[in-house]
Amino acid sequence: MKGKIKVLPVILGVLIVITVLLSFKMFRQTMEYDDRNRVEFGDLYPVEIDGMYSEEGGPWKPLTRETEFDILSYRDITVRGYFNRDVPEGEKLFLKIELVHAALRVNGQELLNISRDEENGNPFKARGYFWVAVESPGITTEDTVELNFGNFYWNGYKSQFDELLWNMKAGEELALLKDALRQDAGILVIGLVFSGLTLFLLIGALLCTVLRIQGAVKFLWLGLVTLSSVLWFWTLSPALAFAFPWPVSLGVLYVVSIQGIAIFVILFIFSNVSGWRKKAMLICLCSLLAELIKDIVMYQAGIVDIYDSINFSMVIDLGAAVCSLICLFYECYWLKKQEIRCLLRAMLPLAAGGILELVNGYVQFTVEAVCWGIGLVIFTILEGINTLLWVRQKSESEKQILKLENEMTQTRISSMLSQIQPHFLFNALTTIRYLCDYQPEKASVAVDDFSQYLRGNMVSLTQKAPVTFDQELDHLKHYLSLEQMRFENITVIYDLKATGFLLPVLTIQPLVENAIRHGITKREEGGTITLSTREDENHWTIQIKDDGIGFDPEEEKKDGRIHVGIQNVRRRIADMCGGSLQVESTPGVGTTVTIVLPRNP
Repeated sequence: MKGKIKVLPVILGVLIVITVLLSFKMFRQTMEYDDRNRVEFGDLYPVEIDGMYSEEGGPWKPLTRETEFDILSYRDITVRGYFNRDVPEGEKLFLKIELVHAALRVNGQELLNISRDEENGNPFKARGYFWVAVESPGITTEDTVELNFGNFYWNGYKSQFDELLWNMKAGEELALLKDALRQDAGILVIGLVFSGLTLFLLIGALLCTVLRIQGAVKFLWLGLVTLSSVLWFWTLSPALAFAFPWPVSLGVLYVVSIQGIAIFVILFIFSNVSGWRKKAMLICLCSLLAELIKDIVMYQAGIVDIYDSINFSMVIDLGAAVCSLICLFYECYWLKKQEIRCLLRAMLPLAAGGILELVNGYVQFTVEAVCWGIGLVIFTILEGINTLLWVRQKSESEKQILKLENEMTQTRISSMLSQIQPHFLFNALTTIRYLCDYQPEKASVAVDDFSQYLRGNMVSLTQKAPVTFDQELDHLKHYLSLEQMRFENITVIYDLKATGFLLPVLTIQPLVENAIRHGITKREEGGTITLSTREDENHWTIQIKDDGIGFDPEEEKKDGRIHVGIQNVRRRIADMCGGSLQVESTPGVGTTVTIVLPRNP
């Protein structure tokens, strides 16, 4: 049952892709029918040639819209016949050029010749994507029209010939622009959606960077994926030729934007994986960049036309896609990273689209860029949804973290307040009152020590960062000064071999207070407390040792007695410094507390 449930999403995805492809083909057929039967579009009307065609100087055959040109085998085709309607003198005849050479003759007079313009330094074999306007000398349905055209590239598409042969228009340029915009409505809408998503992701990356939220890099790479997608989609739009009158540059942008998508997808995956998978993604990235740099350098040197390298680049892209899927499968199913599942699901249609597009370049079962475009759209939609969910989850996590921080702050304040022993405050004030009556000079010193002691405790309520050992030592001495006024039989020895380190606030004083309260003051003769510090290459060590009555640690665990002060200090040392605290005690001998702080926590 579980296996069937897992197969259902795959079947559903396949059905969706098939539905989209069939729907696209259906709408394309209906649009072609509408174009054939549409007489005018404003001041624009379609023009077609009725006649025969010859491939590579071969026999003449009847020409129909169902004619299949073998574009991978034939480079030169001649169509001869008559226009299906008159084109009055002075009227403009528009032809759509897509990486092909073309020549138009009427009654033997050459009206158009689009070939490679080598003299002007064009590094392309073709002149790119553009519309060309020919002024009619007055063409009637009786005039002999001859159109010769061919492909510059072995990886061309049949649509390039169809657009030239069956998409001729006559009329005004403004009407042609309106018609192109109408035909490109779908592409332009997708481009606008990608533009909005790009803006959202790049702003998200900026905000995450400013707010120091982890994950900003993912936003950046995904935003650049959508930006490259925008550029690529727009190069597919014939209407762009009107607003961007640099057809060769448009062809270069087409190639570079495809590679840009692949590069930024790899970078996006790189930011989501770990371990050897990152190295694998770096190898893929270096391969893609090396191929792109090689193509650009050879293109600029005039050695290779960059459009010729598309199919080879697609093979490298496909290899990178396979490597990416392997890495994602490993992260998802071997390392059990649930967050990778969504990325893997988004990558599958993109990789499938790339494979189908590569196959389509050879067998041409559909028009150019459909498979890759569908895979790219699905990938972007899924990752856009994942991004929104991630933002929502991150927002909730930040709220939860803020809540926990507030709770921790309250806990820390409560912990600090618990260490300000009420009995000590009462005894200190009683001692000061006594000294005021009998020893005023000592009372003044006691008041100063008491105020400094309280100040140190109050500061600890807001102090989050570790403090210097000297600050802790100063606070301890104020406390001991007050205690020694009450208990004159307390001796303190300072054996300090290291002082240049940091530790959590109120670390030493509570431990010394425990030694006095539970150890030394339990003996009539008093006792000695020794505070010592040491250092080595890796640690600082602090030791508080007393010769009080001591206790049995095992009995302490059994009777449930808890030293709250020691527990608070141990927790703060571990959380703030990565250190440890150990207590050793022997009844009748005394207690030793050892704190170890790493030099590089």
